[in-house]
Amino acid sequence: MTKARSARTTKRSSAIKKAAKKKASAKKTAAKKKASAKKKTAKKTAAKKTAAKKTTAKKTASATRSTRTRAEALREQLIAYANAYPGAHEDYPWGEVVTKVRKKVFVFHGARDSLDRGVGFSVKLPHSGALVLGQPFATPTGYGLGRAGWVSVRVLPDEAPPLEVMKSWIDESYRAVAPKRLIAELDARG
Repeated sequence: MTKARSARTTKRSSAIKKAAKKKASAKKTAAKKKASAKKKTAKKTAAKKTAAKKTTAKKTASATRSTRTRAEALREQLIAYANAYPGAHEDYPWGEVVTKVRKKVFVFHGARDSLDRGVGFSVKLPHSGALVLGQPFATPTGYGLGRAGWVSVRVLPDEAPPLEVMKSWIDESYRAVAPKRLIAELDARG
């Protein structure tokens, strides 16, 4: 009986081993299928994210380009307005555009490469400087000029104060810097 029992035990254990192998094999196959499905899902998700990033990048680039274009247009208007004053001319010290009357600067227009951050300029505002400095887009001009009444303004085109207000700042700055004879000529123009 021991031989028969031993043979039955061996058959049972080999059958159990075969069943365990089949079960393990089935688990492996299921795991592979699951992993493959996860990879496919991950690829699809990554493709969607990449497409979304490209779309966002295009929108951002487009918005940056249009902001830059609007900023350039606004900047050019302000430069043209400042250059129209009697005795005013454009100069380029320190790699920046400035408008001078005689040899004195009355508007710092800044460098062209900073237009991505909006339109920026500095003007001397002895009368309205304190009022303008109360605005979130205005700061005292650096290099000690702020103590002398110079105010720096940096605004995005969509958030800019009205053009007429910015022109009035340029006018005040011109009148603070220009000789009396040129101011009289300006007033005579009307």
